[in-house]
Amino acid sequence: MDCWQHLEIEPTHDSKQIKRAYARKLKRCNPEDNPEQFVALRQAYEAALAGMQKAPVKTTANESAAKTETASTKAESTETASTTKEDHTEASTTEASNQAPEESEADVLAKRFLSQLDALYQDTSKRTSQADWQNLFYSPALQHMGALQSLALNVFNYLGQHPHVPAQVWQFFEQRFAWQQNYVALSKYFSDEFIDRTLRRIQMSEWQLPLHATIADPAQFDHYLNGREYLEHCIQSEQWAEGEKVLADLLKLTNTDPELHRLAGVLFECQDNIATAKVHYQQIEDADAWLALARLASNNHERNECYRKVLEIDEQNIDALRGMANAYIEKGLFSEALAILETVASHAPYDVELRVLQLKCHQAMINNLKAAYQKTKGSKRDVVAKELVKSLVATEQYEEALRYIKSASIFSLQFWRGLRKHEKPGHEFYQGGPLRLFYRTLCEYRLGTQKKPEFELKYLLKKWHHKVPVHLPTRLLAEMYTSEGEQEKALERWQAVCKHQPSDDEAFYQVATLSIQTGAFDSGLAAAKQAVALAPSKADYHTTLGVLHSRLNQHLEALPHFQFAASKNLYSAQPYRNLAYCYESLNELDKAQDAADQAARVQERMPACWQQVLELAIKRQDSERANQAWEQLNTLAPETAAAFKPQVDALGEAA
Repeated sequence: MDCWQHLEIEPTHDSKQIKRAYARKLKRCNPEDNPEQFVALRQAYEAALAGMQKAPVKTTANESAAKTETASTKAESTETASTTKEDHTEASTTEASNQAPEESEADVLAKRFLSQLDALYQDTSKRTSQADWQNLFYSPALQHMGALQSLALNVFNYLGQHPHVPAQVWQFFEQRFAWQQNYVALSKYFSDEFIDRTLRRIQMSEWQLPLHATIADPAQFDHYLNGREYLEHCIQSEQWAEGEKVLADLLKLTNTDPELHRLAGVLFECQDNIATAKVHYQQIEDADAWLALARLASNNHERNECYRKVLEIDEQNIDALRGMANAYIEKGLFSEALAILETVASHAPYDVELRVLQLKCHQAMINNLKAAYQKTKGSKRDVVAKELVKSLVATEQYEEALRYIKSASIFSLQFWRGLRKHEKPGHEFYQGGPLRLFYRTLCEYRLGTQKKPEFELKYLLKKWHHKVPVHLPTRLLAEMYTSEGEQEKALERWQAVCKHQPSDDEAFYQVATLSIQTGAFDSGLAAAKQAVALAPSKADYHTTLGVLHSRLNQHLEALPHFQFAASKNLYSAQPYRNLAYCYESLNELDKAQDAADQAARVQERMPACWQQVLELAIKRQDSERANQAWEQLNTLAPETAAAFKPQVDALGEAA
C-alpha cells in the first residue's frame, strides 16, 4: 500500500489536501492504542508531502477554478480548528492578499505564535529546552484577548496531534486556556475521542516521563517517544516479552536516555532479573536510581553505600534517611538511628510508620539501658541512669523516669544540696545535680504534681546555665507560660528557645502563633517563614504563615499556604474557611464560594460555616444558594439567621 492509498486520496500537488486527509485519518487513529498504525500513518503523510512534486496529477479546468476560488477565500475558523496547524499558517496565500480583507492584529499575533510553536516543536533539540519554551510563553499573542480566543482552539488542536512536549508546557497552556473547564465549547469543533485523548495528556502531565532523549528527525523522535510510552504500558500490563521487544528497538535509536534505562530497570526488576536491572539503573546518575540499586543490593554494606550516594545528591531524601536508620537499628545503634529519624520527622510529620519506628528505637534503648543499670554500680550506674531518664522522658514515661531519678545517687537530693562542696568542675556529681533538678521538675510538671515550677527553672537558668543546656529549662518555662495564658512572657521565652535552638521548628511556630495573639505581625511573619522552611510538610505551619500574610494584607502570598493546608486537612473546616476568606479578599468570589461550600460539607453542624456560605451567596447575588444556606443556618442558629432574613428576601424578590 503506497502513501496515497494509506491517506485514502488521489495523488495530488495540493499540500492542504494531504494535510486534511492526514488530520481526518488521525481522528480515527489513537497513538496510545495502536502505535504501529500511527507510525505508518505518519510515514505515509511525510512521504506524500515529500513526493507530491513527483506525483502524476491530472488537473481539470474545474479543479483549477476550484483551486483559484479556494486560494482567494480566507479559511473559516471552524475548519481551522479541526485541521492541523499548517492549515492555519497557509489559510491566506499571497495570491489572495489583494482580494482578502486586511488581517487584524489578533490574527497576525495568533499566526505568528502558531508558527513559533511549530518551529519549536519540529526542532527536537529546542523542544526539550525549558528556556526556549519560556520565551514562547512570553509571546505578545498570549497577552492579547482577541488572539487568545483563536489560540485556545488552535493550540489545543496542535498539541492534540503533537503531544510530545514537556509536562510544564501542558500545565502552562491548561492554566492559560482552561480547556478542561470548557469541554462543551471544544466539542463543537473536535470529536469526543480527540478531546478525551488530549485532556488525558493534561491529567498525565504531572507524572509523564521527561523528554531527555533528543533525536534530530522530528518524526523519528515522535516515533521514539510513542514507543517509550508503549513500553510503559507493557510494564503496567505485565506484558514482559512484548516489553523486552519494544525496549530492544528503542535502544537502537538511542542509548543515552535515562528515562528509557529507568523503564528498562523496572522491566527487568519485575521479572526478578536483578543483574540486568542493575546494569540499566547504573546508567542513571540520580537519587531514584541509587534508591533502586539499594533495593536490589545483596548485602547491608552495598545497600548503605547506595544510600550514601543518594544523600550526596539530596541530603534530605526521606527514603534514604529511613533506609540508613533501619540499617543502624539492625546493627543495634539506636541513638544514631534516632538522630536520623528526628531529621526525617521534620519533613514527614504525618508519617505514622516513622513515629512507630522512633518509639521502637526508644524502647530498645530503654531496655538496653535498664539491663546495663542492673549490671553496673557507683558512678557508672549514675551515667546509665542519666541516659535512661532522657529516653524515658522522650517517650513520656514520666513516672518511671521519676523512679530512676530518685534511685540514682547522681540525682539524689543529698548530692544536690552538697554541690558547692565539690570544686572540681568535671566531677560527675557536679554535672548531675542540675540535671537531676531539671528532670525531676519536668516529670512532676508533666504529671501535674507541681503546678508552676517557675522558681526552680529560673534558678537553673541563673546559676547552672553553663551545666544545663539553656533551651531545656527555657522551653519548659515557655510551655508553662503558654498554658497559663501569659502571652508576653511566653513569647519572650519561645524567642529565647529559637535563639539557642535555631533548628527547633516548634519554637518558631509558637513564636508565630503568639505574635498573632499579641499583634506583632512582622516578627511573627519571620518566625512563621522559618518554621515552614524547617518543616515544610506541616499544615499548621502553613496555616499560621497564611494568617500572618492576611493580617498584613498580603492575600496573594497567603493563598498558596492556605491551599496547602486545605490539601492536608481534608476533614477540617477551618483550612477551607481560611481559603474562602483569602479568595474573597482577592475578589475571586466564585472560588471563595466553592471553598466555603467545602467547609460546610466537612462540618455540617457548624453555624459559622453556613454563615460564611450565606454571606458569600448574598455578595454574589446567588438567590438559590443564599436560600439553601439560610435554611441550614436557621436550623443551627435561628438568632443569627434572623439577622440575614431581610437580605435573603430582598435577593429573592430581585431574582
